[in-house]
Amino acid sequence: MNKLLVLAAAALVGSAPVASAENHFSLSNVQDRNHTAVFQTIRTDGPGRIEVYSLQTGKQGVLLGSRALRHGINTDVRVPLMGHSADKGLAVLSVEGEVVAMQEVRFRN
Repeated sequence: MNKLLVLAAAALVGSAPVASAENHFSLSNVQDRNHTAVFQTIRTDGPGRIEVYSLQTGKQGVLLGSRALRHGINTDVRVPLMGHSADKGLAVLSVEGEVVAMQEVRFRN
């Protein structure tokens, strides 16, 4: 039975210099290791994408999963994580092809 990786949503302040007030998400720094990332709310000022990568030696690694986003408020966004065995991850929000926010997350057993 898969647990859900819950990534709480709120404004992410100062995560990326190009982030605008209209594009945001937030997550807890430590998450349970499992096969799905759930973002409660993600807000974008255009069509976008949320991607979750492994994080290896401080660098963005393999793409674990992603979902397309529509303009505005996206709720209950579920991102299946494939081949997930990483201890750390990186959630990346892009709008119209430009990265607007990112945040590191640790996974625990």
